[in-house]
Amino acid sequence: MTQRIAILGAGVWPTGRQHVAPDLTGIEWRGLLAYARGQKVESLLFAALKELSLLGRIPPAVHVAVEQAYWHTRVTNLLMADELAARLAVFAQAGIPVVVLKGAALAFTLYPDPA
Repeated sequence: MTQRIAILGAGVWPTGRQHVAPDLTGIEWRGLLAYARGQKVESLLFAALKELSLLGRIPPAVHVAVEQAYWHTRVTNLLMADELAARLAVFAQAGIPVVVLKGAALAFTLYPDPA
């Protein structure tokens, strides 16, 4: 579990923070991938591995799986952001104040990547 948390959390620190790449020896990659999938953080796993330049050190099947999840999540989030912007514009034209909460409010402010 410690290895999983180290890898998943490695790429989410604010820019400028020193990264320490986790030791990848002994990781059961199918289990890690299943864990990431179950927690719906496959795209974060890809982003962390990419930021730490570790993609070349993981099994190809895992690389493909997390990269596909990353791009799927990124495109989905960008499409949803466009839809939200269009709806917010309608409310703004009608003079109705709106407060965006949770995911949409945080996706582009808290995280460096919308995936």
